[in-house]
Amino acid sequence: MKHLLKRQFSDDANIFRSLLTIYGIGFIKASAICTRFAIHKNAVFRDLAKSKLNRLNVHLSRDFITELSLRRPVRMYLQTHKLYGSYKGLRFKQGLPSNGQRTHTNAKTIKRLLRKNRIIFNRFSAKGSKKKK
Repeated sequence: MKHLLKRQFSDDANIFRSLLTIYGIGFIKASAICTRFAIHKNAVFRDLAKSKLNRLNVHLSRDFITELSLRRPVRMYLQTHKLYGSYKGLRFKQGLPSNGQRTHTNAKTIKRLLRKNRIIFNRFSAKGSKKKK
């Protein structure tokens, strides 16, 4: 097992794909990191020297904002909107789009799903409500 930014990866894991699983590192950043450290995109952790892995860890922790440091501001943003009870916060609570996106077609899908649930619910409730003779 190899450690990269406090995460464990197996020795057979692809380094490039493992970088993509880290929150805050996308395709372009992962490509740049692999180019900087001369890592082939098909290389696995087993092929990586320990010194290169340590340098990679230091580089990622020092030069990139990843994981919790990146998620915290987003979570706080949503939390403040919900706390103040703003329109945006209410939309977040309801699980609806909050930036003016179209909901017409989404509403149709939800209505259809809710209708199926109501039909199933009515079937079960109708069986239980019949009076025995």
